Amino acid sequence: MIGTVNLDDKIVKRISDREEITSISTLPYVDSLIIDWVGKDHDGFVDQVKATDHYVRRRIPIIIYDRYMKITSKEYKWLSKFNVKFFEPRLKCRYGFSYLPQWQDLNNLSFLESNNDRPIDIAYNGPEVDAIEKYYTFYKEKYPDRKISLDSFFWDQVKFHIAIGSKDDYSQGYLSSDVFEAMKHGCMVILPYEHKYFHCMFKHDIVNDIDLIEYFVSTFTHTMREDAIYGVYRNILKYYQEFTIDYAVDKLLGALK
Repeated sequence: MIGTVNLDDKIVKRISDREEITSISTLPYVDSLIIDWVGKDHDGFVDQVKATDHYVRRRIPIIIYDRYMKITSKEYKWLSKFNVKFFEPRLKCRYGFSYLPQWQDLNNLSFLESNNDRPIDIAYNGPEVDAIEKYYTFYKEKYPDRKISLDSFFWDQVKFHIAIGSKDDYSQGYLSSDVFEAMKHGCMVILPYEHKYFHCMFKHDIVNDIDLIEYFVSTFTHTMREDAIYGVYRNILKYYQEFTIDYAVDKLLGALK
């Protein structure tokens, strides 16, 4: 019996097709445990703390997927004393961690029926990074008529998302979950040239200056944007299968053996 903490419904369903699983809300007996680790601001944090403390002391195999890279060195040092394996979605992982990207269910093509009326040309709502100036601020200054949102919005209102990151993101191979969330809602993602590890995923949808961004914004129709998203999905299946949900299930279950 495998217990799960904070896992999304899709991967829980895939795991349950192969192994018996249970919720840990009442802290039942389980043979192993998979935790999708969250930070203190998450609703599932309290249950996560209770489950972790309860099960690590029973020395059962535990997998922690540090999706948001919230585990501190102090927490890692304590948890590593037990039967715990660690994964994170960063290609160049921290010591003691293995690589597992944020899994995607590529069987869902609902974006093909997504909203065609999108009032926002480009949007970003992530952490403050230097690349905001290069890819968003300078673009807005040169093309003031374009609608750009750096605040609250819904992805089905947006045509394009420039998948900027920090220098660490670029050098360590971390792709934000916003990239996939945008595409799920029919928003085309353009990759900054600096994101070197994912060029094969986006192929022709890569930019290194604001004039190239304007080329995409001014020429790509709704159909062309959706074709580009579908192209990224195909490239994942061909070159980046570690991003698929089936790969994640195999990796997690294999680590429990």
